[in-house]
This record gives sequence, C-alpha cells and structure tokens, in this order.
Amino acid sequence: MLAAVISRYASLMDGFNRDLVDDDRFFALLKNDLENGIHINRTENVEYFTTAFFHTIEEIKEEVKESGLKLSKLIAVESFAWIIKNFSERISDTKYMDKLRQVINNVESNEDLVAMSPHIIVVAEKN
Repeated sequence: MLAAVISRYASLMDGFNRDLVDDDRFFALLKNDLENGIHINRTENVEYFTTAFFHTIEEIKEEVKESGLKLSKLIAVESFAWIIKNFSERISDTKYMDKLRQVINNVESNEDLVAMSPHIIVVAEKN
C-alpha cells in the first residue's frame, strides 16, 4: 500500500515561512493543527488550505498497525529541500543539485526529518 499524508507540522513551517501567522485566523488554525491535527479552514482565504487531518509519525505508525499492515517505510516527499529559498535559481546548478540529491537519498526516511516534510509517503505491506 502507498498512502500520502500531510505532516502535523506542515502549517507550522508554511505559516512561519510565508508569514501567514501574521493573520490571527491562520494562527488559530495552526494552534489547532498542533494540538489535535484537525485542520479546518473556516476563512475565505484559500491559501490556508482545506479541511484535512495532519498526522504525527506515531499516528501514521498506529494507523498502519491498526489496518493489519506492516509498515515498510516512511518517505519525505519534499524532505528538507522545500525550505531552499532560491530553489528555482539553483535547479540549473548541476553540482548543487547532485549534492542535494545525495543528501536527500541519505535522509529521506530518517524519521526525525520525515516530519519536516509537509507531505509523507507511507509504504506498507501485508503481514
């Protein structure tokens, strides 16, 4: 099974990265996300996303276990690379991109960094 989930910390990182936290309505959303993972955008601002559940690593593991599957791997979709401010400029720098690929290949499944990725792929299989 492959599943895509959103990290519990997606709003935290995006909100501070893009200064969305300046809006008290977004900040209330963020606090709720961190408290219980339930993300409900009751504002008219589509930048604040939609209704969703944001997972912690432990919640992902527990859901896989409850399903009767065996967790094989968690993979960070964006990994840490999404925070690179000048990515669109660096993408043509082959030496830089090679370094970035090497590092991401080494850390893409490190659980302490997986949660930093806004999106996570869950790989699980039958027991």
